[in-house]
Amino acid sequence: MKSLSHYPYSKSIDGDYRFVTDKGIEYIAYFNRVPIESCMVYNFVFAKSTPGRYGMDPRIRNTILSIISDFWDDYEEVILFVCDSSDGRSECRRISFSTAGRSYLHKKKAALPRILNY
Repeated sequence: MKSLSHYPYSKSIDGDYRFVTDKGIEYIAYFNRVPIESCMVYNFVFAKSTPGRYGMDPRIRNTILSIISDFWDDYEEVILFVCDSSDGRSECRRISFSTAGRSYLHKKKAALPRILNY
C-alpha cells in the first residue's frame, strides 16, 4: 500500500507523540488506557499546542493515521476516538477520520473503527 504523506513526528518516553506543521502549528497526541467492562481500551487524544485556526491540512490527518498505525504495531487493543465538539466541527472530523481511517487502516487490522454517536 502506498504510504500517506505525513509530518515527521517524535515519541517521548512518556508515550506522547508531537509534530509541527509547515505553518508552525505544534500538535500533541497520546493514548490513555481505560478499563471498560472486562477489556482494556485506549482513548486517543490529539490537540493543538498552538492556539488559533489555520485551515485544512490533509497532512495532519495523515500524521494522525500514521501515529495510530504505529501504535497498533505495538498493541493489539481497541482505540476509542472521540471527536472534539467545542468548535462545532466534530462532524467534519468524524467524517474525515472515518473515511480516511477505513481506507488506510483496514489492511493493518481486521477490526475497523466504529463511530459511536452519543
